[in-house]
Amino acid sequence: MKLLFFILCQNSSNHVKRVKSIREYSETNDAIFSTSIIISGSNEYVSISENILYIDVDFIKDNDDFFSIVDGQHRLVGISESSAAEKFTLPVILIFNTNAPEDAQIFSSINGNQKPVPKSLIYDLFSYADQRSLERTSHIIGKELNNNNNESPFFGEIEDVSCC
Repeated sequence: MKLLFFILCQNSSNHVKRVKSIREYSETNDAIFSTSIIISGSNEYVSISENILYIDVDFIKDNDDFFSIVDGQHRLVGISESSAAEKFTLPVILIFNTNAPEDAQIFSSINGNQKPVPKSLIYDLFSYADQRSLERTSHIIGKELNNNNNESPFFGEIEDVSCC
């Protein structure tokens, strides 16, 4: 049984580009979505029994009431439009009994305070990969050509964006 969500889809070019980007990423071999989808709705539709959460979808339909997506709209649309949608299990956080202004505040808090991971850390993490990849190989070659023993003719000529 699937949950019903009211999704307010934007038709802006940024929305279309973001959804397309997520759809394309979800179809790659290394795609992973670890960030929770945050939804809000009334707790009157939810019950817990023996550590299992149940959502009464029929009751929601009958009352013409839906859960709203506070954060993760683009991920849900992009993944659902991809050919790989069935391979993903997404983490979800349920927030109960909030109103639209509270949902907007939650969204603003989450998205207004996020800081991207430094590129240097991302590049350094490629060196730990078990499998060969363009990123891992480029990182290792660049570090070796730029090694600090002054024997490389490229010493100091390659920008090292790594943090370590």
